[in-house]
Amino acid sequence: MNFPLQTLLPLFSLLAGACIGQNDTDSVSLHIDLKSHGTIEFNFENAADSIILLAGFNSLLPPAYVDSDPIKFKGNGKKYLNFQIQMPEKVSLSVSFISPTSVINPSDTILFDRNKNTTCFLVPGDTLSIAIDFSNKEAFPRCIKYSGKWAHISDYYKNKEIFFHKDNFIIGKAIAGNTAPDYETFSKVTDSLTNIELIYLKNYYQKSRLPKWFTDYEENDIRYISYVMKLSEPSIMKRIRNIDKPIPKDYYDFLKECPLNNPSAILSIYYYVFIDFYFSLIQMPYTDSTQKDTNYGSKRLNGFITSSIKNYDEYISDILLAFKLDEGIMIRYVPKEEYTL
Repeated sequence: MNFPLQTLLPLFSLLAGACIGQNDTDSVSLHIDLKSHGTIEFNFENAADSIILLAGFNSLLPPAYVDSDPIKFKGNGKKYLNFQIQMPEKVSLSVSFISPTSVINPSDTILFDRNKNTTCFLVPGDTLSIAIDFSNKEAFPRCIKYSGKWAHISDYYKNKEIFFHKDNFIIGKAIAGNTAPDYETFSKVTDSLTNIELIYLKNYYQKSRLPKWFTDYEENDIRYISYVMKLSEPSIMKRIRNIDKPIPKDYYDFLKECPLNNPSAILSIYYYVFIDFYFSLIQMPYTDSTQKDTNYGSKRLNGFITSSIKNYDEYISDILLAFKLDEGIMIRYVPKEEYTL
């Protein structure tokens, strides 16, 4: 399977780290830059016990979860986390008090073994400053103070966690997918959770200053997470939960409300996952007749490439091609020796 030069040429600008930015001070580049970095400056005070700091985020190219190396700290000081982050991105931040089973040094004082985590937001080329005074008795994440140009976006996630008492909506939707007795119940729960998040975003935006590019990202991220889960649910019902109920005729009506070529969603990783799922599960799914075809994986990859070039804006097409070809190499649908230009 040789990919012609004209198919892969659009990727050169992307993989070289080309960015298209905007001029006003409330804007950022919405395009991936593979060479960009973002920094978290972590300031801590009064850490009487040894604590581990960790952070991580979802990378699109390649598709993977990127973890920082664990950083151990105690007392007062400052630590830095430098991420090769490709675009504005949610980052998971956690502090873990060392537990008795993980103690290495006799000087470690043990008070807690609980993990505290929260979501913050990092922009390429920017530094997000995080300050925690561990003598502060406020619950996590109330004790965190953010500062920096885009700190108000991290405050949005912090305030959302406080408002909803740390409820994780993705986990809530996943639980519905794994426990709902039928498609109707699953859709009802998923739609309800999605609407709750969207209403909170709308109300927060009306009261606080959030940039338009971010609210577009957040709204689309919330929506496309649900779309991905809805696309996955028939397979979960049948193959994992052994529930063989007919899919309601109107089940896929949600596809009418989610545009495929959606430039306002280009920062959302779930948007690209949705397109991948949509093609694999709706446009060119495995069937009884294709499961015995050992070349079907390669055929479907070629079909995805053709669809990406034909049906999407150039930038979205570039991302999809890079995302899928990288995946194809990893699972050997595209052998490295056949990846020719």
